[in-house]
Amino acid sequence: AGELRVGNQVLGAHGRSLLRPTYTCQPTYALGYVLGAFASDGSLDSGRRIRLEVNELEFATKFAEQLHLAFGIAPQIEPIKKPSGFLDREISQYRVRVCSSFLSDLLTHFLGGDTHSKTFKFPEVVLHDRETMQGFLDGYIEGDGNPMRSQGYYCGDGITSGNYGFLER
Repeated sequence: AGELRVGNQVLGAHGRSLLRPTYTCQPTYALGYVLGAFASDGSLDSGRRIRLEVNELEFATKFAEQLHLAFGIAPQIEPIKKPSGFLDREISQYRVRVCSSFLSDLLTHFLGGDTHSKTFKFPEVVLHDRETMQGFLDGYIEGDGNPMRSQGYYCGDGITSGNYGFLER
């Protein structure tokens, strides 16, 4: 510090962030699923907690399992109650929450720096291979998808979103 001169640049970092746990992952079905589910129904708390709150236990369970497969994290699933403005009553849901600033930064990076549902970017990493893309589609459809029917017969799943840039890509 004594050798700094006017105009020198200094990078500051919180000491604890240098010791935070890091996780490795490879493009796989699990990573794709985590990105898809998070993009459809996930959120960040305080920039370091990843949270998924959903109505179906099966969705929460699969998200937790895929998080474990992708990153080696074993999150808990907790039943919660929260108010529904639409229904004007409390509803039961399931929450999967992981406290990891590293993982939060990673998901934010993959989604183009923004995780808000109408502005996030298509995660290019899912184009790595067919398996990763299938995981992404499965995770996203689980949250924001809907079954399509023609003349009463199931003919696939559709994605509905107000994020036009994502849909276009």
